[in-house]
Amino acid sequence: MNIKSVAFVNELEFLTHDTLLLTLSSQLIDFEPGQYMILNIPGDYESREYSIYNRPGKSQLQFLIKIVADGGLTPKLKNLKKGDPIEMEGPFGFFTLPKKYNPIQDFMFISTGTGISPIHSILKSYPLINHKIIHGVRSTNEKYHFQDYNQNHYQSCISRNASNDFQGRVTNYLKTLTPEKSTFYYLSGNSAMINDVSDFLLSHDIPMNQINTEIYF
Repeated sequence: MNIKSVAFVNELEFLTHDTLLLTLSSQLIDFEPGQYMILNIPGDYESREYSIYNRPGKSQLQFLIKIVADGGLTPKLKNLKKGDPIEMEGPFGFFTLPKKYNPIQDFMFISTGTGISPIHSILKSYPLINHKIIHGVRSTNEKYHFQDYNQNHYQSCISRNASNDFQGRVTNYLKTLTPEKSTFYYLSGNSAMINDVSDFLLSHDIPMNQINTEIYF
């Protein structure tokens, strides 16, 4: 059930100079991993949708937020203090696992930047599902909490600085693979990546109903 509520800032942790992990103390929210909430500062007309970063069952919610210098809300969020109130509405969204799925079903999660957020929630909740993660970032410091994932199933793609990771974009890495028609694909991140990867998967005859998307603006 979607509800409106008030939460309070518990912690602000900067993972990079422009990426914030916002932790809010709240009443227990019944959400499905992969869903999002709408946040706004009381008295301010700006509101934004943010995927929930943590798993359900906790009296707190976490959000991985990219600070946009000329954005309407994020410059204000980064200046919040512990105890400040935040208005929330939700949960919303369908970027979630099927209600019923075969335990041997394969999932591939493909994301860019903070688009890893709903995937983090899903895999903290269901760590034993058969999966692979492909995470596209600009530099290694944007591999947010990559140690939380099974490293045998995690692949980062670095587009700018040199590292031991795959050098290039997510779409470059995908061209080294042959998509499996039985796999369910979850795409989360910027619209350019989602469009390119969707086209790539469809060109390999992946059924549309096996591609779930969540666009980050």
